[in-house]
Parts: sequence; C-alpha cells; structure tokens
Amino acid sequence: MNIPANPDGTHKLEKNALHIWPRKDFMLIALPNPDGTFTCTLFLNYSGSLSFESLQERSAVQAFFESNFADAMDYLENPVDVFMEKTAAPLFLVQVFPWSFNRKVGLIGDAAHAIVPFYGQGMNCGFEDCAELNRLIASHKHDWDAIFPAYENARKPNGDAIAELSKRNFVEMSDLSGDPMFQLRKKIEAKFSDLHPQLWTPLYSMVTFSPEVPYAEALRVGDEQNKVMERIMALPGIEDDWDEPYVMQQLLELASEAFG
Repeated sequence: MNIPANPDGTHKLEKNALHIWPRKDFMLIALPNPDGTFTCTLFLNYSGSLSFESLQERSAVQAFFESNFADAMDYLENPVDVFMEKTAAPLFLVQVFPWSFNRKVGLIGDAAHAIVPFYGQGMNCGFEDCAELNRLIASHKHDWDAIFPAYENARKPNGDAIAELSKRNFVEMSDLSGDPMFQLRKKIEAKFSDLHPQLWTPLYSMVTFSPEVPYAEALRVGDEQNKVMERIMALPGIEDDWDEPYVMQQLLELASEAFG
C-alpha cells in the first residue's frame, strides 16, 4: 500500500523513521521513500478468523481498516481498493542441514536460510555467506573437501540465529512496540549504552550496525541482556525513577557481572 507525498513533495510523516501500527497479531508498517511517499505493508495471518483468507468482501475489508487502522486512514491512499486488488504474498523460513552434497554442490543465501523480513538482514546474511566462503576458499587453497564442511559449520549457527531474531522482532514490532513499559525499557537501555558503550550495545544495534558481531553471538548476548533488564524493570517505582542515578548504578553492577 502507499502513503502519497504532500503536494509540495514532502513526507506526510516523519521521514527518518520506520512507522508501525502494532496490533499484536498483525501490524501495518510504513517505510519512507526519497520522493516523499511511504511504502506500506500489512502483515496479517494467512488464514483464520481474522486473516487474508477471511477478508474477501469489500465491506469486511472496509470495516477491518476502519476498526484497526483508523489513525492511518487519513494517510493511506485507497487502502481498501489496493487490498482488494492484490494477493497476499506468503512468508517463508528455510532451515536445513547439511548445506552441501557430495562435496560438489553447496547452498548459499536464501537457499540455505531464507528468513522472515522483520530484521531486514536476509540479503546481508547472504553476503556474509559469500565472504566466509571466499575466505575459506583462500585458506583451504580450493580444497572443496575441506571448504564445504568448514563453510556450513561456520554459517549454519548464524543462519539459525538471525532466523530466531527475525521471528522475535515480529513480536516486538507488532505487539511490544505499543507497550509503554517496553518503550521505557528501550529508553533505559539506550541511556545506559550511551553511558557505557563498551559494556552494553543494544541488541538491534548489534545485529544491524555491528558487522564484527556474528548473529549467533548477538543472540547469545541479547538473551543475557534480557535477563539483566528483567531485573531492572522489576525494581519498585521504575516508571518514575528510571532516570535516577541508582537505577543506572544497579544496571552497571548487573551488566558488569554478566559481561565484565
């Protein structure tokens, strides 16, 4: 779907942001384009009581958008017409092993680890496959009996990790992003990271902006961070005191214990 530009070519919404209308089991997102428009995508169950399969009549689609996305209707360009014209595209996960056969054929990229798009890392993960394979070709001097097992054993854990991270990020986007306590948690993490960047890099930044951190390592560290933040968010009065020095001090002690 589409959000058109203003008559003067400017964006109708903040242009330096991903916009999400979270509805728990489904969501609408809007990504900015340079020409002032936004490309919008509706993620919804393929079948079930509320799904692409159940929304066949125009009146039902109209009611769906008006009841669930009333705050987006003033921006969207003919969403009901667009919905009726299009066919839903399914999402896939590919998780297989081994990635090679008879030391003569190997899988790479989506053929080995297609993932859902909620971290935007599918193409990057494929590029990482290429980089690792290229490194192994050089280090093993084109000995494919050695290259194939080394390649698949090195990359399989990272392919599985980014698949898991992508699935989890759907929950964050469609459900948790609208939760005030989740938003507060992210605010606390961001402040702590600014104060102690060597000790704490938020999970999203590790995955998206830290190429030196493998996906499997980001997943492991992120799980440890989650344990720390669960203790911080359980502090009495955290909603009011989150910016108090004692909160940052306790977070420093917990993080140092976990990662120091």
